[in-house]
Amino acid sequence: SYQKLEIDLGDKKILFVVEGTKKDFIHACSIEDVVYILKSIDFKYWKTLEMIVLRQPKKKEVFISPVWGRLIYSYSFENQYKKTIVLESVNCFKKLKWSKKLHSQEQKELERLRKDGHFILEQKNYYEIQINIDSARNTQLYRTLLHEIGHLYHFAII
Repeated sequence: SYQKLEIDLGDKKILFVVEGTKKDFIHACSIEDVVYILKSIDFKYWKTLEMIVLRQPKKKEVFISPVWGRLIYSYSFENQYKKTIVLESVNCFKKLKWSKKLHSQEQKELERLRKDGHFILEQKNYYEIQINIDSARNTQLYRTLLHEIGHLYHFAII
């Protein structure tokens, strides 16, 4: 199930789709959060964006390859294809486990997660990362969304 809402951001209208969440999952960012960020960025960076989806990932996706969000250049929705940024709902009750054997980029990401407000507990053989709504919002809104807008802009100028 989902709700959709088209919002006029001045320079263009963006379609927002909010999928229902499963038990223990939440959308850390609101439509208002995303609108605020888009309005704070020069339009040239996101002028090709057509849709934002606050999505509930499938069980297998959460298990095999969890992500905060992604850019999809041709997202199929109601028999149309749109340039879309997807922000995934998160389970704030499940702790992530990361091996202590981290490459330098993974170590940097762990530090970024800490700065976003995730609680990171060092265990004997792994790091335990506790997500909360505020830390997930920080990661998705100020890093993931902006990162994906960067991809969108790069794609548009090539």
